[in-house]
Amino acid sequence: MLLRRLELENVRLFKGNHSLDLTPGEGASEHRPIVIIGGKNGAGKTTLFESILLCLYGPQFNGPRMSAPKYNQFIRQMVSGRSKEGLTGHAFIEIEFEFSHIGQSHIYTVKRYWQVGEKVEEHLTIKRAGHRLTDIEVDQWQEFLNELIPPRFARLFLFDGEKIQNLVEQDSTNLYLKDSFKSLLGLDLVEKLKADLSIYISQQNRASGAVGLQQELKTLKEQLGTIEEEIEVVDQEQAGLVTRLDQVNAAIERDEALISQEGGSYARKREEMKEEKSRLDGEISTIENAIREMASGLLPFAITPRYCAQLQDRLRAEQEMLAVKQSQAVIEARLAEFSKELKSSLVWSDAGVPPESRDDVASRVLSLVESRFLPTREATDKPLIHQLSETDHRRLTHWLDQAVTEIPQRLTGLTNRLESQVEERRRVAEMINRAPPDEVIAPMIQHLNELHQQLGQVLEQQRTQDSAKKALIFQETETERKIKRLQEKLTDSLDNSRKVSLAQQSQRALDDYMAELQKEKLTQLKETLLGCFTRLLRKEGYITDIRIAPEDYEITLIDRDGTSIEKDRLSAGEKEIFAIAILWALTLTSGRQLPFIIDTPLGRLDSDHRGNLVMDFFQNAGDQMIIFSTDTEIDLEYFKTLSPHIARAYHLDYSHTAKQTEITPGYFWTLEKVST
Repeated sequence: MLLRRLELENVRLFKGNHSLDLTPGEGASEHRPIVIIGGKNGAGKTTLFESILLCLYGPQFNGPRMSAPKYNQFIRQMVSGRSKEGLTGHAFIEIEFEFSHIGQSHIYTVKRYWQVGEKVEEHLTIKRAGHRLTDIEVDQWQEFLNELIPPRFARLFLFDGEKIQNLVEQDSTNLYLKDSFKSLLGLDLVEKLKADLSIYISQQNRASGAVGLQQELKTLKEQLGTIEEEIEVVDQEQAGLVTRLDQVNAAIERDEALISQEGGSYARKREEMKEEKSRLDGEISTIENAIREMASGLLPFAITPRYCAQLQDRLRAEQEMLAVKQSQAVIEARLAEFSKELKSSLVWSDAGVPPESRDDVASRVLSLVESRFLPTREATDKPLIHQLSETDHRRLTHWLDQAVTEIPQRLTGLTNRLESQVEERRRVAEMINRAPPDEVIAPMIQHLNELHQQLGQVLEQQRTQDSAKKALIFQETETERKIKRLQEKLTDSLDNSRKVSLAQQSQRALDDYMAELQKEKLTQLKETLLGCFTRLLRKEGYITDIRIAPEDYEITLIDRDGTSIEKDRLSAGEKEIFAIAILWALTLTSGRQLPFIIDTPLGRLDSDHRGNLVMDFFQNAGDQMIIFSTDTEIDLEYFKTLSPHIARAYHLDYSHTAKQTEITPGYFWTLEKVST
């Protein structure tokens, strides 16, 4: 998909008709994918950005569908150039884009027109290759658009740079990212085919005449529909909570900025200490977990080294006793054989011993041998308490050696580290809590604390919604399992079971294919994401591996020590870079032609991260990069750097007198001026 043109009329500050050519271009020596639109704050950049979503999705442009009264009020406020009474007026937004599907490319034009009077009337028009759609009913046009460019899919590539990090912070609840993984990786087509096969099997089941099973299946499907509706309600509530979270975070950022201005170096120090405390909390948790792991293992033995030594002595003694008893049996058997041989006349035939003395000699010899080789009764009568095998004896002896030598040393090292880190955390916490006695800053800090309480409440609501959704998903899974089992019973009753059997075999084959395809795609995505993130972050060796869970696509970062990195440990800039790397990797893995449309791209980033985006991402991420920026984000130096890759540049010039914005070619500086 590539955007070709955006046209709007009487939309907020853009009075009259305005049109922007958004097609990327070819330079003399290289591809020019960038279209840059510059303007001061309040000049209308966000209006243009939101106009694309509003044109495509109407009441759903900002996430969950707006209620009709709220949407109408939004449109009334949006339409500029109304009559003096402020009652009537019109506006429209039109987008032209190129969309390729299954090897075919089409030019679509989407126009959304509003007539504002006593009522708000909206008209949607869709053209393909310049002609209105005739193969789809008018009332199905919006559904066609939603299937062509799913809303959650589109919002991944039209994003606000200041909010993009929510993709990282809200992994567990973010609806857009998870729903777009399968679509971008080509897995949704397989699922669609499986669903079509299920419909086919259900149709065959209905034709089989199994009335009772059909009725039960109908009831289960109704239950499944109810559960899915409840999940949709929870999804909408979660989306609302995400919006509320953005608002609270924005308010916190504003307050912290004011505190920073009023408090000077203390406020900056406070931010550093907060980050340090978070780091120390993570390290303390890691050490405590290591000590708990030792406590569940050999640590209790290390507390009693004297008893361990006694146990070792006892084990060695028992092992020796066991060896003695085993040798005793062998010796006694040999002595019995030896006694028989002594009684034989052949032994004495040439010994020169008189017959009457032979028994006495034999008895003396046996007694001497027994005293030399047989163990004493004292050695063999001691009881064996443990009765260990040779393997168990070696294992237990090794554990006892560890408990006496290695474990105390490790425990000492860990406790010393823990004590040091806890003391450091206490010191940092004291610095954080040491607010200056300033009458101006004190109310600000109090209000900031109230905002943090609100933030905690919203996060708690999110956790509650997460739990509710997990319960509903479990019910959904159980109901689907029952439906599947019932469908299998119905299939058994069909006369035309061969068709159903083939369909089921196809489903199983698709399951296997889906698993292998998902494994292959996720491996490719993981490697690509690692490369993109490392490339943008420019911290070689900081992240050495990335894991993506196939169940829910949860992403885990792994450091050089093989330890997972909590996303809370990433800075705001690193989270934004990580989120952008995810989108870049998805684009590269999918192999699709996708635009990136970014509002406020560098607002949260420091100079190093800004340079990485300008030098790498903006120039190489895709076939089209549309950037809405101020002159403090993409400044003159960055503009010079990007100029060889810029196809078109526009400037939004707001007139305080006319209270409207005009769109003129060129950025804050023209390409021609920069090139000379």
